[in-house]
Amino acid sequence: EKKYQCIQELIDLPDIAEGMYCLGDGRYVKVVEIIATNFANKENAEQNTIISTFAGWLKVAPVKCQLKITTRLSGENRFAQKLIEKEALCENKSKKILYRSIIDFIKKESRNSAVNVRYFLIFEHEEAKLFGKKEDPKYISAQMNTIIDQAQKYFSAMGNVILKKKDDDIFIGELLYELVNRNTSRYMPFRDRATRILNDILKIRTEAGIKNPTYETK
Repeated sequence: EKKYQCIQELIDLPDIAEGMYCLGDGRYVKVVEIIATNFANKENAEQNTIISTFAGWLKVAPVKCQLKITTRLSGENRFAQKLIEKEALCENKSKKILYRSIIDFIKKESRNSAVNVRYFLIFEHEEAKLFGKKEDPKYISAQMNTIIDQAQKYFSAMGNVILKKKDDDIFIGELLYELVNRNTSRYMPFRDRATRILNDILKIRTEAGIKNPTYETK
């Protein structure tokens, strides 16, 4: 049985482009987030309308689509992490005890707090290699956006909203980071993690005498 050294070996994801995951097997995956409404609080007539509308969307939806729900405990873990860092640097015993009591209290309250629930629609496009040529990601993205616009009409009729992100590449990068690094992402934001990794790579390249490229920070 093969033993994997890092999570990157498990995920065949060579690139993120045009707001899509570009998988190694030629598939493109587009993810959008939905703001959902509470179905149970609707009147019977409204519930029936929602069911009918959803059934109508399923008839025109792509064959390869998924509804994904993620849950995670809400909490003040970023603040707790900063206190842990201060506790490690503190030399005063009484202050360290105070830091530890606050940290333990925050962690306890975090475990007992509400659960954050997020809803996602996932669409998949399998690359068609015509005459040995790869499809243009921009063309695939345009097709995906057409599918999403169609879905938006149906979901709006059900009282839901498909969120429009300012930068789709950053959105799906953050989403992947949160799913793969569930613990780390609770106290270290995606941008901080990405900056740290990039700086580590640049440092290694510099020490090896390799000229570093210029990166634009979004």
